[in-house]
Amino acid sequence: MESDAGEIVMFEFMKMASTGASPEAVLTLFQPGAYVLPTLWTVCRTQKELRDYFAYFLVPGRKGCFRSMNTVRLCPNAQLVTGLWDWWVDEPDQVTFARYSAVVTFHEGRCGIKHLHSSVDPQS
Repeated sequence: MESDAGEIVMFEFMKMASTGASPEAVLTLFQPGAYVLPTLWTVCRTQKELRDYFAYFLVPGRKGCFRSMNTVRLCPNAQLVTGLWDWWVDEPDQVTFARYSAVVTFHEGRCGIKHLHSSVDPQS
């Protein structure tokens, strides 16, 4: 797994989320059995529930940006990518400041998100 593979997957996630990609397109960035703890929902999402979540989340005009990104290699086939990101959720001037952590793995010939957790930044 390349040293920047996790960051590339996360940048692709941000690009898709900020350009109104379909839920199906975003789901291609996740590994089978992925687990997501979204920023604005209190319910954990398994692979089967992710499509519904992304149908809610991926609306026209949604924008996001990274404030920071750090990568730690966990093993040869897994990286932890953490940092801060901002999402403009419902109104152009309403921003949600959040922190995130993602485990990106190399499995069956491709890199993808195996776990993603995001929560509102308590200092915002």
